This record gives sequence, C-alpha cells and structure tokens, in this order.
Amino acid sequence: MYDDQCVEELAPEKKKNRLILLCETRWVERHDAILTFVELLPCVIACLEKCKLLDATTGSKAQMFLRSICSTEFIVAVAVLESVLSVTLSLSKSLQTVGIDLIQALQQIKVVEKLLTSRRDNADVAFLKFGNSSQSWQKKQTLS
Repeated sequence: MYDDQCVEELAPEKKKNRLILLCETRWVERHDAILTFVELLPCVIACLEKCKLLDATTGSKAQMFLRSICSTEFIVAVAVLESVLSVTLSLSKSLQTVGIDLIQALQQIKVVEKLLTSRRDNADVAFLKFGNSSQSWQKKQTLS
C-alpha cells in the first residue's frame, strides 16, 4: 500500500515501482533485484518514514529498518555489491545462454577474474570511492 504511494510521489518517472525478491539461484535476477533496490532506496526510506507514524509495533520495526539501511556499513556494502555485480552481469547472462561455448565461457571468466583481482589489488582506491559515495548519499538523505 505505502510502497506504491511512496514511489508515485517521489519518483513517478521510475520504470520499476516495486522491489524484486532476491533469487537464490539465478544470478541475472539477483543483479536486477540489487539494482532495483538501489534505484528505489530513497522511496523505501520515505515509505519507512511513513510507517513510523503508524501503530507502535509497525513504527518500531520501521525505525529499526531505517537505522539499518541508512547505516554507513549497509550503504558501503550495497555499493560494493552493486560494483561487483556490475562486473559479473554480462558473464552471468552469457553463462545462462543455451548454446554457450566452453572456451568462450572460460575466456569471459578469466576477464571477470582479472577485473575483480585488479579491484582487490587496488582496494584502497575502491574503498575510498565507496566511502565518499556513501557519505554523499547519506548527506543527501539527511537534507531531504
């Protein structure tokens, strides 16, 4: 109920207006679920803010969820997950095609492995970027 209203009020231009369940087995759907969550996060926060005003039990749960999803740890974790999944998305799609060639699949895996290894080797730079983006995101949330 509130989720549709929050999306319509805050982001009527969004193509997606509902969160997607996280699929345990299909990586492409996992990518979609995370990207949709990130896209709709401001709407989720607004919805939880409205839910805080309902009865005591709902308000208490909404406040706990808000504290969790607005924490630096959560925001950085989501940013890291989004970054890693952006590297693995094309590989996931490719590996789920029907007639995939084994040699081609192995080459694509090597490319993704090199990219992720490079990010791990340069973790200081990557985490500085994640930290900066999470701080700017948190500032934006406190201003709105």
